[in-house]
Amino acid sequence: MGWTAAAGQCAHEGTWQELLFGEGTAGGWLCATLLYAWQFPHFNSLSWSIRDEYKNAGYRMLAWVNPARNGRVALRYSILMFPVCIGLSYCGVTDWSFIATSSAINGWMTWKAVEFWREQGHKGTARGLFWASVWHLPIVLVLAMAQKKGLGERVWRSIFGYPEVDDEDELYYEVGEWEEEGSSKPIVERRS
Repeated sequence: MGWTAAAGQCAHEGTWQELLFGEGTAGGWLCATLLYAWQFPHFNSLSWSIRDEYKNAGYRMLAWVNPARNGRVALRYSILMFPVCIGLSYCGVTDWSFIATSSAINGWMTWKAVEFWREQGHKGTARGLFWASVWHLPIVLVLAMAQKKGLGERVWRSIFGYPEVDDEDELYYEVGEWEEEGSSKPIVERRS
């Protein structure tokens, strides 16, 4: 719903299938995948910290039933953040620079997930992964917003006053010389 609202998408044919599976919906699916994958490192590290409470209440949780698997699941979904963020650039939601900036924050959370997995939550690794996940999501989303496809160019144009040019349009500008003396036709160069 958020993607549809933010992207300004509407169903031209009036079907829900068009909204879910139509052209330009890949960004929405990738954003949903990002939110889905993020919750595993976040919750698995949080549940490890209160595993005894879950056990005493009778809830079978990976955190106390199988701590090694708990760590593997957190690590698996931390690694999934890389292709999701690459996909956002590939689908044209963000600029290509987003791959580099998001990889830095994804790498930090994955590093914390590796520590969490190796130590099975001990030695403060659960708390480290939890706080990495708390910071991870807002940072990645703000980076995606700041590096939205074409945003940098629009900001540049608004600051320096260059006219906006469509891909199909051609921009002509005068060089300042005349083709022939006495001619009223200026020499022009194409620039797109």
